[in-house]
Amino acid sequence: MSSKGEGLGYFKKHLPEWLQPETFEFTNEKEDIFISSKKLVEDGSIIAVPMPGHSIGHTAYIIKSKERRYIFSGDTTFNGNTLQARIPFVILNNAESEESVRKLWKYAQSSNVVVLCSHDPQISTKLESITS
Repeated sequence: MSSKGEGLGYFKKHLPEWLQPETFEFTNEKEDIFISSKKLVEDGSIIAVPMPGHSIGHTAYIIKSKERRYIFSGDTTFNGNTLQARIPFVILNNAESEESVRKLWKYAQSSNVVVLCSHDPQISTKLESITS
C-alpha cells in the first residue's frame, strides 16, 4: 500500500485488526511505461506501480508469470468497457486519473497483458478463458 493513501486514515479503519499492511514508497526503477515501481518480492514477479487519480496513493499491482503479465488495476477504471473508452473511475476528478487510464490502456495493448479491474463482473470469465 502506498504511504500517500494512509495519511487520510480512510483505509485502515476498514481493515480487520489482524491485517496490518506495510506502506512503501516507489523506490525502484521504471517498469515498462510506469515511471517508478516497487518490487514486492525479490525476483520481481510482483511489482507495485503508481496509478494516481482515483484516490490518494492509488496503486496497481503487476503479477508476472511465464506466459502473461496480470495487472490488478484497482479502481483506475470501472471495468474493461470503461478502460477501452478511457473513462477513469474517479473520486478525485483530476488529470492524474485520466493519465493513469491512458497508461493502463497503453500497457494493456501488449499481447501478454491481462487487465483486472476491481469492479469488472467479467473477471472470473477472463481468468477461466485464460486457464482453460
